[in-house]
Amino acid sequence: MLLLRKVETCFCAVLVDKKFGLSLSGKKALLSILFLWFSTSFIFGNTYNKYSVDTARFHQLLNISKIHSPDSALMQLDSAERLAKTLKSKTLLTEVFIKRGDMLLKKNRLTEADSNFRMAKEILSHQKKTDQYLLLLKNLAICNYYLGNNPKVLHYSLEGLRFAQKLNNVTLQGTFNNISGIAMDGMGNRAKALVYYLKALSVFKLLKEDEKIASVELNVGVLYSEQGNNGKAEEYFMKAYHTANKIKDTNLLAGVYNNLSSIYSGRKEYKKALNYAFKSLALSRKVNDLFSVPLDLNNIGDSYMHLKNYPKALEYYQQALKLARKNQDIRTVTVALSSLAQIYEIEKDIPRAINYATESLKQKKNGADVSDRAAALKQISHLYALNGDYPKAYHYLAQYVNLHDSIFSSQKELQFNKVQMDYAFKAKDQAFKLAREKQKIIQAYLIISLFALLLVIAFAVFFFRLRVLRNKAL
Repeated sequence: MLLLRKVETCFCAVLVDKKFGLSLSGKKALLSILFLWFSTSFIFGNTYNKYSVDTARFHQLLNISKIHSPDSALMQLDSAERLAKTLKSKTLLTEVFIKRGDMLLKKNRLTEADSNFRMAKEILSHQKKTDQYLLLLKNLAICNYYLGNNPKVLHYSLEGLRFAQKLNNVTLQGTFNNISGIAMDGMGNRAKALVYYLKALSVFKLLKEDEKIASVELNVGVLYSEQGNNGKAEEYFMKAYHTANKIKDTNLLAGVYNNLSSIYSGRKEYKKALNYAFKSLALSRKVNDLFSVPLDLNNIGDSYMHLKNYPKALEYYQQALKLARKNQDIRTVTVALSSLAQIYEIEKDIPRAINYATESLKQKKNGADVSDRAAALKQISHLYALNGDYPKAYHYLAQYVNLHDSIFSSQKELQFNKVQMDYAFKAKDQAFKLAREKQKIIQAYLIISLFALLLVIAFAVFFFRLRVLRNKAL
């Protein structure tokens, strides 16, 4: 703006000062240029000043949202969004969507948070990728994990892993490997899940990040527990426990206790399981971990059910369901619904058991493990049979058989592929061994041939010298 003022001063000096000796036509031309200059600089100056003021106002609204109550902060962000749209600034809009998404995620309004993160992704996906984009993908994966959509979790985590490698962000490479493992485990591909977990563990050990190491160890323990390998599961849970205890991480300790509860429940040591579930619940409530509390409540319900204290089990299952629904945590909702169906079956309230089991199946159709859906179909078929509704029992049983057959055929296909790979590997190994043997034979032949040749040369030299000596003697 200072430069514009200087240019305007020079124009005026040329017009007024007689020493420049401008003709009338020259002055008219200069006045026309000066008028055009004034009008352009006025419009440009006003626009520039307005944009600067509006941008400052936008950042003021973002800063105000940090100190206000959540509801008031969201209203401030709405105002910031309107201003960003007025300015037609995609950069500012992205800031609003990410900020609002973070806030909604903390309030457990997962669907709305996911929507805002996706709008931010739509803008950033057409721009140069940065760490901001990686963190956005991480948040999208977290939202969809709690919403129970494992395929989407895997989609976002694999995209994040690809760009983290391109940007050489080692920490987020470990994080996305861990999330990919969680998604694969949720989809029933535990072999692939273990591969991702071990990659994540390798990264975090290299970085010496104890919290993340313990988190992955916990996930590996869960995977082994799901496979029925309780010995290996307990080994990893105890590794996670020692790491979490060393760094005094309450969240991780709660996770360890929760999973040890499941281990002891699997061993039919229900009193020990109940003890660890209550320990986990106390720590989860201490740190206000709203997603872990329903899981703890459900584990307590499981222990009471096995101890045949059905009223207590029902009480804790209902608490778990209520809180999971409030948090929009679909995963825990399905578990609690299935557990309530079991309790009502024991209590001989079959219609109510059917209602809970059917609702659980509806929720499980959204990206859940196929084997979980098969178990839900089998449970519903069994309940309809108990209720005397055999046509519906057969209907759900047929679905279960079809799904079970697909699982079985998939497992058979995996086994067949494994056999083929093993055969190919052995054939390749055998061919490599034969090639090495052949090479050894050729080497041996060459060595013997060389030795024979040297021997022939030595004998020839010996006989030549002997002959020379005899000739001299003569």
